[in-house]
Formats: sequence, C-alpha cells, structure tokens
Amino acid sequence: MTMHHLCASTVGFVSAFTTHGSRYYSPFFYGVSELSSIPLSLVNIYKFRPDWHVNMPILQHLLKCLFALTFLTIRVGCWMPVIKSFFSDVYHLQTTSDPAMTLGFRLTLLITSAIPALLLTCLQLFWAYRIVQIVWRILLKQLTQKVKRI
Repeated sequence: MTMHHLCASTVGFVSAFTTHGSRYYSPFFYGVSELSSIPLSLVNIYKFRPDWHVNMPILQHLLKCLFALTFLTIRVGCWMPVIKSFFSDVYHLQTTSDPAMTLGFRLTLLITSAIPALLLTCLQLFWAYRIVQIVWRILLKQLTQKVKRI
C-alpha cells in the first residue's frame, strides 16, 4: 500500500507541476481509473457494519461483483492501452527531445514518470490477478454445488 501511494504521489506531482507532456494522461490516471474505487469503498463499509451482512447480503454481493467488473474493465482493459501510449510518449521524450537537455533531466523524467508508472501497472495487474482468482473460486464453488444437486 505504501508503494502505491508513493508512486501515485510522485506521478501526481510530476503531472501537476511539470510541462513535459504527462498532463495529457492526468484525467485518466486521476479520474477515470479511480471510478473503480467507488464500489470498493462501498464494499469496505460492510467491514464496519456487521448488521448489514445480515440485513443486506445481496447488496454486498452485488457491490463486490460491481467492483470486480469495474476494476477489470477500467484498471486492466482501459489502463493497458493508455499506459502503452504513456510509455511511448516517455520514450520519445527521452530519445527525441532537445539534445541540450541534460542527463540529469532525462534521469529525473525517467525516475519520476516511467518507473512509478511501471510499478503502478504491476500493482494493477497483481490485483487483477487476485480478483480473477476470487471470482474463479466463487464460480467453481457455485458450479460444484449445482453438480452435487443433480
């Protein structure tokens, strides 16, 4: 969790206070990608409200499904093409920019943009893998219960 916040803060600072082109991606990274956090925060409310488990179990299940769907759609399906374009832009900025740019600036750009973005992408893929595992486990459990009934 600390790595996620460190990387997000670094990339956020760079996109907010520099002019090298990463602002183009800010609406996606800080707006669209966060849409999957809305169902997650609603799911997390259930942890602090045990009475909701009893009174509204179907809503909890629906919120978990909505979170899984939005996370996989936005943070994997939409994230990958955007991050590919982002890395392409960072590469082109590194290789085709003004030769007068110092090595220090190029390294700073790499360290504050590409590396945190790569780490965040790895975290997205890790959590997507975990979500798919959970969904798969639930589906297999439901399938085996149906087979046992037959």
